[in-house]
Amino acid sequence: MSAKLVISFDFELGWGVLDSPLWRRRELDGLYQRMRPVMAGLFDYLHERELPTTWATVSSMTLEDPADVPVDHLPASYRQAVEEFCRDAAWQTRCGNDLIEAWQEKIGGFSELCSHTATHLYAGYEGVMAEQYVQDVALSIERLEAHTGCEIDSLIFTRDQDDFRAEVSALRAMNLRIGPQSYGKASMGKLARVLRGASRFWQAIPESRVTDGADGECLQSGSLYFNWSGGDFEFVKRQQVRAQASRMLRQMERTGGIYHVWLHPFNLAESPQHDLAWRNFLDGAVRLRDKGSLEILTMRDCGRRASAGSRH
Repeated sequence: MSAKLVISFDFELGWGVLDSPLWRRRELDGLYQRMRPVMAGLFDYLHERELPTTWATVSSMTLEDPADVPVDHLPASYRQAVEEFCRDAAWQTRCGNDLIEAWQEKIGGFSELCSHTATHLYAGYEGVMAEQYVQDVALSIERLEAHTGCEIDSLIFTRDQDDFRAEVSALRAMNLRIGPQSYGKASMGKLARVLRGASRFWQAIPESRVTDGADGECLQSGSLYFNWSGGDFEFVKRQQVRAQASRMLRQMERTGGIYHVWLHPFNLAESPQHDLAWRNFLDGAVRLRDKGSLEILTMRDCGRRASAGSRH
């Protein structure tokens, strides 16, 4: 049986870090402007190869007028952060309509648009309640469907924090990406994190576990976060991610299974090395696909296969 690969993007621009100074540093560095030509090249690449991908989108990126951004449901401090972000951020940092239009034109016919909430509210934010998070998801689905005409069947949890999974699934049973088994505990010390990171140079890449949830949702765990930017030991992490990507390709060819790789589109604009490494991985996946060893699926397609009886 051929292997299966899901590729997903957390598509959020500056929204993903709006409650920290990081978006300002990235904006000053020109990251969100550099994204535009990088994304154009990526869309061309995916279009030429008809390579399906899943794009988890913060729906407020589609709102040109900051006054239209929904904030009444948010915790007070997060609402304040959203309002400051909308007031101070450059258009390229806050809005993604140009990118979404290019997405629809180039790859919308064979890719999936899904939700990454309306304002990137995350479950670990201090004081956030389940109903507030669920409302952020509901507003996102409503806006994305109205703006793009795409049916929203999948959700990627912000910061991979799925604390409110049951409440979200009560709203709508969807395909949900959850964190991989290899995630460590937040309380791990620095030495333990270093040792865990070092072990990834030789450990097998975890397969994606595709399982039924209690409320009809389809849970799809991640396998590899294709990113090395930021934090300590960036050079080592770069080598690690490249090694893991090569190992994943070998595993898919030799033993089959289901795998799920993800990243943020802005990661590709952080350095030419990152973009090149990503293209090299995709080239390898396309070669496997073209020789019949691999199927490349969206989260929606993976969920439908699972419901049809090919549960892994």
